[in-house]
Amino acid sequence: MGKTTQKIGQLGCAPLGSLVLLCLLNAPLQAADDRPDTLAEVGGNPLALNAAAFLGWYWTLWGLLAAGALGARWLDGSSRQRSVRSVPKDPYALAYLAGGPDRVLDTALASLVDQGALRVNGVERTLIREDRPARDRPKLERRLYNALQAVHPIKNPAQFRHQMKTEVLGGDLDRLQMRLFRHGLLEKPNQQVFAKKLLQFAFGLLFLIGILRLIAGVLAGRPVGFLILSLLLMAFMTYQLLRKLARERPSARGKQWMREYADQIGRERDNRLEQVALFGLAAYGVGMLSDLEQLVRIPEGLTSSLWWIDDGGDSGDGGDGGCGGCGGCGGCGG
Repeated sequence: MGKTTQKIGQLGCAPLGSLVLLCLLNAPLQAADDRPDTLAEVGGNPLALNAAAFLGWYWTLWGLLAAGALGARWLDGSSRQRSVRSVPKDPYALAYLAGGPDRVLDTALASLVDQGALRVNGVERTLIREDRPARDRPKLERRLYNALQAVHPIKNPAQFRHQMKTEVLGGDLDRLQMRLFRHGLLEKPNQQVFAKKLLQFAFGLLFLIGILRLIAGVLAGRPVGFLILSLLLMAFMTYQLLRKLARERPSARGKQWMREYADQIGRERDNRLEQVALFGLAAYGVGMLSDLEQLVRIPEGLTSSLWWIDDGGDSGDGGDGGCGGCGGCGGCGG
């Protein structure tokens, strides 16, 4: 549960720390706000709380919702950790889990080069078709081979990748994805549609309460600056959280399967295809596969290992926005 706790901290600790700090700094200004500070005193109506109590209640409730959402996903993944020995070892399944569709493409190209079906001309930046791949090779490889020209120029690696993944291998990638879902190796972004809708409703209801508090504050002529900042920050953090929960990634079972497969790769020698699937073409410093990596590489690193980790949102989400506080010129409204 450590990773879940870490993510909750990334999403909420900095903003909550700002709220606590500014509330302490503005404590003298709260003396004028003589409204109740407990829900029991207001009959359970949070809109009647004083400014500091409302923000404390508001952010606490958001934190509980976030913790529940992340915890539910963690528990869902943990509950699926049954044995993976029955799942067959497949380099393309490994490639998808380790690097997504781009890694699958790299693995297929590497296999064709390794078989002698393709030759790389790094000087002219072309792929040259040689002997056709054997009939017992995966359909994905044969489909990719047939889609290439006799001398296929690659001037724009990003465009080449997009064309191959969507126009040529789109169906194969969809079938591979569904197979990973069936084996429980890949989490479905919308695995529990009802739960997702319920979570969206809960966050939406919480945001609506904040809007009602804002309207009440404006009508009463109270300062609402900090409440506005809190609503903006909460909307951003909720978006980031829901985006994390909707991301496709290997399940706990999938990661276990990858670890066992990686151990097997480490014990064997003749496993170039599996090594490309796990580590990418960059694992080879010299030779034809190194030339292939230079030919199809995207400088931005879109084919890096473990595409589902640190992909532009797993570290530092939630920010450290200087938003918080109660009363004074900012105020919490209502």
